[in-house]
Amino acid sequence: MDTNRSQRAADWPKQFIQRQLTTLARDTGARGVLLVDSRGDVIAGIGSTNGFDEFKLIPVANGEPAFNFAYHQSKTHDVYSAEVGNGMRLSLVFDRNQPGSRIGLVLQYTRRTVQEISTALSTLDQPAAHTA
Repeated sequence: MDTNRSQRAADWPKQFIQRQLTTLARDTGARGVLLVDSRGDVIAGIGSTNGFDEFKLIPVANGEPAFNFAYHQSKTHDVYSAEVGNGMRLSLVFDRNQPGSRIGLVLQYTRRTVQEISTALSTLDQPAAHTA
């Protein structure tokens, strides 16, 4: 098997997720966007959070099929967080000193990104089809 092809296949999820996070930050005006696992470890991220790490701790309901969207407001930042699946969360950080995005647009773009990432990750979990 071609090792370059194997490496490209292994890098695909990371590249796809980075593109999704970059697009989400651009569309919403978020200062930083992170995808974290159930322990709070960063899987992927873009932008700057200026040391504001508490957003990784925003709780979301686990095990429910609904789209869960949480909001946290501090003195310096607004943080939105959504469950992606498999215990992962997507968090967006907004600087309160900058003009803010409308909550409806943040919700809409976040929902789209969560759906895209969830679909992509679920296809990775399925066994590859063998052709004869």
